[in-house]
Amino acid sequence: MDLMDFLNIFNNITAPLGFILTIFTFFFARSTKNKLKESKEFTSVEIHKSQYIGKLQGIKLILDKIDDRRDVIPEDIVTQTISLVVEFESKYPYLCSKNKKISSSIKGIKSLKNNAEIEFINFIEPFNRLYSIFSI
Repeated sequence: MDLMDFLNIFNNITAPLGFILTIFTFFFARSTKNKLKESKEFTSVEIHKSQYIGKLQGIKLILDKIDDRRDVIPEDIVTQTISLVVEFESKYPYLCSKNKKISSSIKGIKSLKNNAEIEFINFIEPFNRLYSIFSI
């Protein structure tokens, strides 16, 4: 066995291994990129958290004054809540699509968007889930 045969055998063994390692490296790099995106958006949320909490607490104060659970929520409250959700979605698209807790809270609020009149009992649960995102 001469040197060329040895190099040919060595190449036949290492080439598939190198290809497989390249594929694993690609997946790990992509995973790392996604985690960096998520942590960047989490950091930005932490910076703007007090702004969102302030807006939600204002809405919560009005909701706390409602006595009857069958009362209809005022339209401006629903509009403010939905606009807050849309603003949050536009600023943090990755978190809204990939984080299950956040995406389920947002879907709960957005599902109420097409209703003409929303009762307190149907509004309070999605609102509380949205509020819990920022109060942690």
